[in-house]
Order: sequence, then C-alpha cells, then structure tokens
Amino acid sequence: MAFLVEDRVVFNRQRRTGSKWTKNALLEAGLKCELIKGDSNHSCSRGPVTFCFLRNPFTWYPSYHSHISILIKLGSGKRDPLLNFLDDDLNTFVKKIYEGKIHVGKKFGFMTETYLEFINPDPGEICYVGRQEYLADHLVLILKLIGFNINETKLRKTIKHHVSPSHQELSRESKERIRVMEAEIFEQFYSTTSFSSNQIHIFRGS
Repeated sequence: MAFLVEDRVVFNRQRRTGSKWTKNALLEAGLKCELIKGDSNHSCSRGPVTFCFLRNPFTWYPSYHSHISILIKLGSGKRDPLLNFLDDDLNTFVKKIYEGKIHVGKKFGFMTETYLEFINPDPGEICYVGRQEYLADHLVLILKLIGFNINETKLRKTIKHHVSPSHQELSRESKERIRVMEAEIFEQFYSTTSFSSNQIHIFRGS
C-alpha cells in the first residue's frame, strides 16, 4: 500500500514499521497524503522520489507474528501472504517460513524480497529508507532532504496507534534462520552498530 505525498512523492507503507503513525504524522506536519488508488496491500510502488521504513528483522518477525495472530482472532488478515505459515508459537512460525522458502527454492526472506526493489531504483529515481528504530527522527530528516516545509513540533507529537502487545521471544535457532533468510537486509542496513538517528539510507538509480 502506498501514499502520494503532496502529489509528487511516494510513501510506501510496509507493515509493522510504524506506517500508520507515519501517515498520521505527515498529515500533522501539514502535508497532503492520499492513498494511491488501486495499489495492492503488499506491492511496492515507486516514483521519482520514494521513501519507506525498515525494521530490524529480529524485532519485525515477532511484531508481525503478534499482529497477524490478533487479526486472525478478529476474523481479519485472511489474505496475508504469510498466513500459510502461521502458528501460535513464534518460533514454529519462523521455522515454517524458513522451511517453506527452502522447499520452493527461494533464496530470500519476506523482508528482503520486498526491499530489494527499493535498493535498486530505476535510473533517475531516488529512494530514502529510514529505520523504524528512529522513526520520528528519520521521517523529519527525509522530509527535509526532499525539501518539504513541515511543522516538526506537531509531527513529533503524533500519537502512536496499533502498537502490538508484548511479543514472544525468538529462540537462538530462530535468529539463525532469520539471519539466513534476511542476509541481504542485515548486510545492507544492519552491518554496523555506529548508525544513528541523523543518518538514513539513500539509493539513487544510475
């Protein structure tokens, strides 16, 4: 699912990365933000300028598992792409995804498959990728780099919604499986511990 910001910038919503808060924060900042009609729930939309947010796979999988489990209990989430792997136990859920990928010969995990499109933009395009761990700071930085004049104070005061309750813990085996599946994510975005709230990832099409 994607949103068009001020009729010229695409914000690509990725699940469990603070996207609901981001959309509300954009509105609070005084920017027009409209859903791109016909955009799929799980597609990757891009424009001349695109931005999205990423989350550490070690926190993304527990958050995703908790969220989809709640949706299923509420009678929703029946078209979720990971539904066939769902299990009440987080580590069984991760194991099923890992074994499913191996069985069909797929190399990448769910997150890497999604983000490979963003880190390889077409010629003339630019993509900013912020981190969920620094959500407000990175959103402000991205908007300023794009050149938007924003109300930063109101943006930072945006109330958080849809925060998942406590998550189950990943086992050591699950972490190893996630590290294998999402190796590209770890290499591209989490290979250094020196990353900070005033840095984002910028990819330019050549």
